[in-house]
Amino acid sequence: TDVGAGVAGPLSGKASVALRHRRIEAESGEITNAKNTGKAIGSTNHGTTIKFANLNLADTTKVKVNASAGGGAKGSQIEVRLDSPTGPLVATVDIAHTGDWGKFMENKAQLTPTPGRHDVYLVLTNPKKGGGLMNVDWVEFGQ
Repeated sequence: TDVGAGVAGPLSGKASVALRHRRIEAESGEITNAKNTGKAIGSTNHGTTIKFANLNLADTTKVKVNASAGGGAKGSQIEVRLDSPTGPLVATVDIAHTGDWGKFMENKAQLTPTPGRHDVYLVLTNPKKGGGLMNVDWVEFGQ
């Protein structure tokens, strides 16, 4: 707090910290090129992105994604990138083909720890299959 001057009264400031759970619902992210069903992200295509703003991954060494891949979407992956859909790649998660759009599985990968806060992008990829890649329920960043 300062003491103010003349007609300007004193000013005060304070800092706050918002704690986030390590597990984040996919539908809470900023989604491009897909459909938010309220329970998961569906109707995904090669290049669909899910953005989570201002995450700190400093002590994070693993990423886990709960997803389902039915139909012919074998070989799909999720790239975890920093600050843009084409930014530094910190993890690649291979998505298991479940054979049923309603059957979700946890898919895991190692993640390169990165200091500071970043916008984190999940980029859904499968160059051999343009659409119908997967449904994404949640992502978890942990150790």
